Amino acid sequence: MVLQTGPRAGRLVLTPTSVLFFFDKCADIRRWPLVHVTCVYPRRYMLLFALEFFISTARRGHFFAFSRRKLRNSVATTLNEEIAKLHSGLPRHVEWEEDPRRLSRLPQWTTMWKQREISNFEYLMKLNTAAGRSYNDLSQYPVFPWVLSDYDSPTIDTNDPSVYRDLSKPVGALTQKRLEEFWERYREMEKDDTIPPFLYGSHYSTIGSVLYWLVRVEPFSTIARDIQGGEFDVADRMFYSISSAWKNCLSSSSDVKELTPEFFYFPDFLVNGNNFDLGERQCGDRVHDVELPPWAATPDEFIRINRRALESENVSAHLHQWVDLIFGYKQRGQEAIKASNVFYYLTYGDTLDVSKLKGEGLSFEAIKLQVQYYGQTPSQLFRSPHPARDPPRSVSPTEAQAVASTPTSASLPLQLPLQQMLEGVVGSSVGAGMTAVITGEHPRPHPPARPLFTPDVLLKPYVIQPIDFTPTCAKTFRDHILVVSAQPPAQRKTSFASFEWSNSPSPTYGWPFTFSEVSAGDQHYVSLHDQAQGEFAPPFEVHSACPGWLFAASAYRGTICTLRCTAGPIKQIEQEVDISNYGEVRCIALSRDGSYLLAGCSNNCALLWDANISQQTPILRETPRQVLRGHTGPVVLVCVDPDIDTCLTGDENACLLHNIKKGRLIRWFKYPNLQHMVLLRSGNVVLCNKKGIISLFTMNGRFAKSVKIARGLRSLVATSDDRFLITGTGNRVYIIDVDQMAVTHNIALNTRQMRIANVCPSFEEKCLIVCMEVDTAAEEEKPQEDVDGFCLTASPPHSPPMLVSSSHATGFSTGEVWVLAPDAARRRAFV
Repeated sequence: MVLQTGPRAGRLVLTPTSVLFFFDKCADIRRWPLVHVTCVYPRRYMLLFALEFFISTARRGHFFAFSRRKLRNSVATTLNEEIAKLHSGLPRHVEWEEDPRRLSRLPQWTTMWKQREISNFEYLMKLNTAAGRSYNDLSQYPVFPWVLSDYDSPTIDTNDPSVYRDLSKPVGALTQKRLEEFWERYREMEKDDTIPPFLYGSHYSTIGSVLYWLVRVEPFSTIARDIQGGEFDVADRMFYSISSAWKNCLSSSSDVKELTPEFFYFPDFLVNGNNFDLGERQCGDRVHDVELPPWAATPDEFIRINRRALESENVSAHLHQWVDLIFGYKQRGQEAIKASNVFYYLTYGDTLDVSKLKGEGLSFEAIKLQVQYYGQTPSQLFRSPHPARDPPRSVSPTEAQAVASTPTSASLPLQLPLQQMLEGVVGSSVGAGMTAVITGEHPRPHPPARPLFTPDVLLKPYVIQPIDFTPTCAKTFRDHILVVSAQPPAQRKTSFASFEWSNSPSPTYGWPFTFSEVSAGDQHYVSLHDQAQGEFAPPFEVHSACPGWLFAASAYRGTICTLRCTAGPIKQIEQEVDISNYGEVRCIALSRDGSYLLAGCSNNCALLWDANISQQTPILRETPRQVLRGHTGPVVLVCVDPDIDTCLTGDENACLLHNIKKGRLIRWFKYPNLQHMVLLRSGNVVLCNKKGIISLFTMNGRFAKSVKIARGLRSLVATSDDRFLITGTGNRVYIIDVDQMAVTHNIALNTRQMRIANVCPSFEEKCLIVCMEVDTAAEEEKPQEDVDGFCLTASPPHSPPMLVSSSHATGFSTGEVWVLAPDAARRRAFV
């Protein structure tokens, strides 16, 4: 098995349901269910034949090398056959093709990129994966281009073509004088037929270059020291400045390296967060954090601008030329010579004839060392010119603003936990306070921002729906909205109400959406008290994949219950899981895909279950999958995301990151008076205290930014792309840009002695749903002067008429539901 830290010998075993790997010389065993395997790719590792498969639950590749091609192909064939049996009657979703150019998905990816359905970043990741590049093999690490050429100016305009690198040329050909020197050496080598002539003796992607860029984070720090005999390299040869590194790539005869994907999503690699002693340069300066260009004040800002440049129109118009050089028809042969793109012959490992090399007196070990030293060229994916990207379609001003907005680190690839990164590190000195990083092979695309959240959009309240209970939270679905109360009314019954919802205009009232009662009268108010014999703990959890079912916790019975949440009274509780040994359940959360349920308990622990939400009837096992400990108080906040294999649990003064698979503690964040928290899909963590200070941390514990809003924020949620946070308190709703940690919308509502209980976006994020409750203090809200951003006082419209329930007609209403939608007639003006 090949890990970043090196190969580990062992036995690979295939069963009808699983793949198992038994490590030699230790009792460690790895197991992966076949049902989770999504794709299998052929690989080469130091001239050995290998394969790598990916699983849906971890978004991470597992790499295995074999001594013979026949053995590798036999394993791949058996793997596919067993997967096909598990999916009998369904289209086979795993493809094995030894020649990557024949992958059926390759032309699909190219078409998607050409038609702008995926981002430049995602397309490059897919090409790297198809061409044999892997995060598990440092000699074949994913390669990305330098895209900018200006790292010295105080400011930078990514709309200016002059700040970009020429993507039609390899790095070695960017400087004409140096290129002439390379060609002079090439012509001299043509006179000697000992080895094929080449232009560049070094490669654009080698183990050395990967460690050069990532030396500040584990496990690359440990690997770099091991290669150097236990010490870091000489300080003057370390990566200390982006500008200097770029200049060296333009001038040095031995430096033609490109970048790694981390330059476009992971700011922590630019920070010496582990406080390594990296030495002192000859000029007397100590090497510590990487020196940034003047136009980037922080590592986060550098990553945002560099990513924005990668997704710019200038790069989109020329990226296909770089693809031709690295993955395409200019990679080798006469076209490579014409493009000045010829490297040392041992870098083309997939075409080497090892037996012929042995006949020339080279031992197999010597060949492997040279391959490792010189790097590896990716497998060739295209033999004809790559098509250019389609020009951008005509867009509205709002869409144009959205596309031009700064990309967020939240939508970028995944930073997996420290323990996963260090698996297989024998005798490593890495401590709990050190920084480590690993990335997923298939990062998500970066969609444009929803028009709702663009800074120039004004939000208008369109409707108020009175309800006869105090709403605690709202769950939004494609066709309805579920409003839930965890505070029982006078008859001690916990209730929820369901409303029809659609983004289609209302034929009755002319609203830009449809919002109405599911049925007449009070039939949409449902009691959860009848069978549970006691109130439930907030919040309730319902998943869009199975909206007819609701998870709730009964404090009276000490159980977690699965109930039907369709209109009408509940006839029975489908399942109860006894958790009384762990105390009362204080909070519940489902993962976005509905695969896990996480509950926080009063006995200072959290319980994690496989939810199986895709089944017709969701079933929880009697015992949880993991019991997560480490808190000093009751766990009152929980989040779970299987895409990054991470759980986030919080008590009143701290939150803890655990990984899902093994329940290991990853990181501890001390944050007094913790009130809300959000686990972003990048692995970054957003924490909010009772003073209304919202802070952004990386998964590795580095503080990024914070913003002060107002005391007593009632809820905090992130949009689906994690680019914005939505919160509210009193009579104000706030929308916060995650990148800048700045308020983009500050909306004051004329609520008539009501206050905000919960704010969340609609299913497609075209509107905001605001739940209001009676303000028992009856205090007039004062403007929050410590909050920046646009302030709008919004009153309910007099026309069209309000929806009125029977309880409101009798004068009794303890809650209201508001809908805020973009006002098409008005927009903010920027000075």
